[in-house]
Amino acid sequence: MAHMESIYKREQAAELCKRGDLLASRGFHEEVNFPTKKRAVTSVPHGCSCTATHTLALSKCCSLDDRCTPRMAATVPHRSSRFSIGPLELETTAGEQDDSEDTSGRAAWTAGCKLAELMLLEDKHVVREWFAPGARVLELGAGCGVAGCAVAARDPAAHVLFTDSSIACLDTAQRNAARFGARCSTAVLKWGDADAASRVAETFRPTLVLGTDIGYDPSSHEPLIKTLAALRISKLVLVEQVRYRDVFGWFVDELERAGFALAGRVDDVGERVCCLRFVHMNS
Repeated sequence: MAHMESIYKREQAAELCKRGDLLASRGFHEEVNFPTKKRAVTSVPHGCSCTATHTLALSKCCSLDDRCTPRMAATVPHRSSRFSIGPLELETTAGEQDDSEDTSGRAAWTAGCKLAELMLLEDKHVVREWFAPGARVLELGAGCGVAGCAVAARDPAAHVLFTDSSIACLDTAQRNAARFGARCSTAVLKWGDADAASRVAETFRPTLVLGTDIGYDPSSHEPLIKTLAALRISKLVLVEQVRYRDVFGWFVDELERAGFALAGRVDDVGERVCCLRFVHMNS
């Protein structure tokens, strides 16, 4: 009965996401439709310093200062976006259309940008301590690589492997990480492909897996946890913007059932973003 109730709740959450409810975030309204390729943002996000027209291929954009002013935008931006977080100069390809694949990873999502702020702009923050010096960090669903680049910028001894199912996203991440040279690399990894995850783990030998805004879609939880199991990692750091508390709670519950014990949590570091640190009980 409990199992059936869990399935029913997930179906409810998926249906809730599909309805495209309007959520308020950072001074703009966004039409959310999970899972989807494109989401319409009807005004410029508060604080974003990039110059592109702001209707992104997903629901969250970087936000760093107060120079942007709200304005109406077309359905698709006319050019790619560039922005900065501390010493990082980054770009997205959010404005490039490609109907053959999911383009949601091409923009900078809130949690990744918030983690970069914590790593690079805060004098001291407990989340920094979760990344040991010289860590080998594998980022899941890296998109344009904001979070991984922040780790590489913070620690000159860190190595980062950006993984994503989209080659276009990985190309952008590689460009963003070019300044870090051989310390950063990319690999195609589709969630749920346990064999591919095992090969990546054997080649890169990660000491920590990082994910930012990867748990928002209930339908992705099962393949994501399957991938984590195949990576055979002992440490996991997740940074999530909490949109639906039930979905967020189910994600954490599923991780714990898969053997990941919550070892650290920092709630609401801004923009409803929560930072979580897990260790695997069998590692």
